[in-house]
Amino acid sequence: MNLGELIDRLKQSPPLNDVRISGMYRGTPNRVTSYRGYYEDLGIVPDRREDVQPLNVSGVIRLLEFAIGQEFTGYKGGEFVMSRSTRVWVSEYGSASGLSVYAVEDVSNIVESFTSIITFENSYR
Repeated sequence: MNLGELIDRLKQSPPLNDVRISGMYRGTPNRVTSYRGYYEDLGIVPDRREDVQPLNVSGVIRLLEFAIGQEFTGYKGGEFVMSRSTRVWVSEYGSASGLSVYAVEDVSNIVESFTSIITFENSYR
């Protein structure tokens, strides 16, 4: 999934839903950076701590839209400008996880079966 597709899909989700990343890098989107595997691609760095309040859909959209047109420095150097057609990965900083984002799901609870962006209604709001 590229950056534009991910943003467009998230805009179809309820804006106040919390966002989690499923799979091996389960957590909440924390920041974006140049992906270690392909510096010209975008990496979403998860915050994997259990006590962290997840970003909601609106917050993640702002984070991703900010990346468009921005120049990021590759892990070993070089400058790379992100665009709507930039591929998106989930990975710890400095790691090439090989886990691309390929789905956004709106669910009422958290599932952890594959690498996707999951939005869910926060039941304690």
